[in-house]
Amino acid sequence: MASCTGKPNQPPGACNGSAAELSLAEHELYDHQMHTRMCKKIAQLTKVGAPSARALSVTPLLAELEHAERLALLMQEAADLRRDCQSLQTERDGQRRLLQQIQEENKRLQEECQQLQQERDKDRKREEDEKRRREEEEKKKSEEQRREEEERKKMEDECEKGLHSLKTELQALREDRERVEEEWRTEREEWTTQKEEWKNRMRAIEEERKEEQEATRKSLNEHMSQWQQREQENRKSQNAMLQQRLKKAESELETRELRLNESSRHISKLQERIEVHVSTHANANTHKHTNTSIHTHTHKHTRAYALSSMRLELQRAHAEEIRRLHQEVEKERGNDRQELEEEKKRVQHGMEEEKVRLKEQLRKALEEVIRKHASELRQTNASLEVEKKKNHGDPDDHVHRPSVLIVTLSAVATLPAVCVCVLQVVQEEDEDEEAVREDKVREEERDERGWRQREDELLRVERLSHQRALQALESRASEELQAEKQRLHTQHKLQLGNHDDTHRHEQRQLHRSFTDTRCSLRLRQKCAVRNVGQCPHSKMEFLSDLDSTAHEVCLRMFSSSWKEMKDDCRKRDVMEESSDGAQGEMETVKKEHRMEIQTIMSDFSSAQTQLQARIVALETEYVSLQSKMSVITDNRESKSAPSSFQKMVEDVPPRVTSVPNLSSMDGGSPKATRSPSMEQQGSRGLPSSEQGGRGVLLSRTHTPTSPHTEARAAARHIHSPIQDLQHQLHLNYSQHIRYHHTLRNHQL
Repeated sequence: MASCTGKPNQPPGACNGSAAELSLAEHELYDHQMHTRMCKKIAQLTKVGAPSARALSVTPLLAELEHAERLALLMQEAADLRRDCQSLQTERDGQRRLLQQIQEENKRLQEECQQLQQERDKDRKREEDEKRRREEEEKKKSEEQRREEEERKKMEDECEKGLHSLKTELQALREDRERVEEEWRTEREEWTTQKEEWKNRMRAIEEERKEEQEATRKSLNEHMSQWQQREQENRKSQNAMLQQRLKKAESELETRELRLNESSRHISKLQERIEVHVSTHANANTHKHTNTSIHTHTHKHTRAYALSSMRLELQRAHAEEIRRLHQEVEKERGNDRQELEEEKKRVQHGMEEEKVRLKEQLRKALEEVIRKHASELRQTNASLEVEKKKNHGDPDDHVHRPSVLIVTLSAVATLPAVCVCVLQVVQEEDEDEEAVREDKVREEERDERGWRQREDELLRVERLSHQRALQALESRASEELQAEKQRLHTQHKLQLGNHDDTHRHEQRQLHRSFTDTRCSLRLRQKCAVRNVGQCPHSKMEFLSDLDSTAHEVCLRMFSSSWKEMKDDCRKRDVMEESSDGAQGEMETVKKEHRMEIQTIMSDFSSAQTQLQARIVALETEYVSLQSKMSVITDNRESKSAPSSFQKMVEDVPPRVTSVPNLSSMDGGSPKATRSPSMEQQGSRGLPSSEQGGRGVLLSRTHTPTSPHTEARAAARHIHSPIQDLQHQLHLNYSQHIRYHHTLRNHQL
C-alpha cells in the first residue's frame, strides 16, 4: 500500500491544480492572474466552432474511460489484498487448530497419568487387602487349633473319668485285658505297618509332585531365559535398524544440504546475471528483483518445509517403533501370563485329584479297619457265647460278662480317636502343602514383578536414548534453519536497501523530468494562448499538443505510482514473512488498511462533490460565455452562422460524469483503494482544465450515463496502448500475488 505522506493537506474549496496545491519552490513559477487569463482565453476559444466543442466533449469521455480502467485495476488489487487476508486468516485458523490438538494431546497424557496413578493405588489397596486377608486366615487357623486342642482336652478328660470309673472293674479283668492287649498289639503292629506303607506311599507321591514342580520350574526358567534372549535380540535388531534409519536420515540431510548449497550458488549466479542484465536494461530492474526475492523465498520455504517434514517423519517413526515395542511386550507378557495360569490350573487340578484320591484311599482304609474290628468283635462275642454255654454252671460267669462288655466298649471308643488322629495328620499335611503352595505363588509374583520392573527400565532407557537422538537432530536442524534464515534475511535487507536507493534515484529523476515538462508545458500554453487569438487555425493543434503532453505526463505519473505501490506491497509481504510476530502485525495492518480505505473513500466522496460542483460551475460559465459569444457573432457575421452554431451547441449534452456506482460493488468485492501518491501526482501533473475531465473519482450514487457511445469507442481505440500497458502491469502484479498465495498454501 502506497503511503500518502508526500501529499500536502489541501484547504477546503481549493481546486485541483490551483496555487494552493503547489509547493514553495513551484509557487514562483505560478501566476494566478496569468492562469485565470489563460482559462478565460481557452474558454473563449472553445466557442469558435463545432469541432472545438466536439474535441472538448471527447476529452471528458476519455478521462472517464481512463479513470474507469484505473478504478477497475484498483478493485482487482483490493480483491487480491482481500484474498491475501483470507489466506492469512486460514493460516491463523490452522495454527489455532494445531494449538487445540496440542492441548488435547496434553489432556490425554494427563488422563493417562491419572489412570496410571489409579492403577497404582488399586495395586496398593490390593496388596493391603491380601495382607489383611492373610492375617485373618492366620487368626482363624490359630482359633481352629485352639478349639481343637480344647476339644482334645475335653475328650481326654472324659476318657480319664471313664477310666477312673472303670479302674475297679479293670483290675478284676486284667487277664482278659492282657489277652485283648496282645490282640490289640498284633492289630496295632499291622496298623503301624499299614501306616508306614501309607506314609511311604505319601512320600513317594510328594517326591513325584516335587519332581514335577521342579520340572515345571525348570521349563519356566528355560522359557523365561529364551524369551529374554529373544527380547535382547529383538532390541539389538531394533537398535541397529534405528541406527540405520538415523544414518540414512543424516545422509539425506547431507544430500539436501548439498542441494541447498548448489541452489544457493545457482541463485548467486542468477543474481549476478540479473545485476548484469539490470545494468544493461534499467527499466526491468524491479521485475527481476522481485524474481530473485521470490526465488530466495521459495528456497527458504522449501528448506523449512523439508526440515519440518523430516522432523515429523522421525517423530512418527519413533512413535510407531515405541508403539510396536509396547505391543510386542504386552503380547509376550500376555502369553507368558496365560501359560503360567494354565500351568497353575493344571498343577492345582492334579493336586486336587491327588487329594481326592488320597482321601478316598484313607476312607476305604478306615472302613476296612472298622470292618475288621467289627468282625473281630463279633468273633469275640461268639467265642464268649460259646464259652458261656460251656461254662454255664460256672459261678464266675457274672464276673466275666461285664469285663467282655467293657473291653468291647473300650475298643469301640478308641476307634473314633484313631480316626480323629488320622484326620488331624491329613489336615496338617494339607495345611503344610497349602503354605508351600502360597510361598511358591508369592515367589512367582515377586519374580514376575521384578521382571516387569526390569522390562520397564529397559524400555525407559531405550525411550530416553531415542528422545535424545531426536532432540539432537531437531536442535541441529533448527540451528541450520536459523542460520539460513539469518543469512537470507541479511541478504534480503541488503537487496532491499540497494533497491530503495535505485528507486529513490528514479523518483528524483521522474520528479525533475515532471517539473521540467510542467514548466515547458506552461510556457507552451502561454505562448499558445498568445498566438491563438492571432491564428485561429492553430487552436486544434494547440489542443492536441496539450492533450498529448498531458497524456504523457499522466502515463509517467501512473507508471511511477504503480512502481511505488508494487514496491510497497513487496516490502510489506517480505516484512510479514520475515517477522515472527506476524499475527499482531497482521491485525494492525488490517486496521490501518480499513482506516486508510475509509479515509480514501471519504477523500473520494469529498473530491467528487467538489469536482462535480466545479464541473457544473464551468458548464454554467461555458453556457454564459457561449451566449455572449453568440450575441457577438450575431453582430459580426450573417444570421445563418449563429443559428447553425446554436444548433450544434444544443446537440452537445452537458458534461456529466458516467461512473458505475460503488454501492453495487461493496457487496461482492472489497472497497477500491487508490494510492494517495497517485492522486497527488495526478492532481499536480494536470492543469485545472484537464483535471475537470480527468480527475473524476468514483461516486456512491448513480449518475446518468453519457449517450455518446461512438465517442467512447473512439476513446477506447485511441487509448489502446495505454490499456495494454495497464493490463500488462495488472497481470504481473496479480501473478506475483498468486505466487505468494500458493507458497503460503504449500506451507500450510
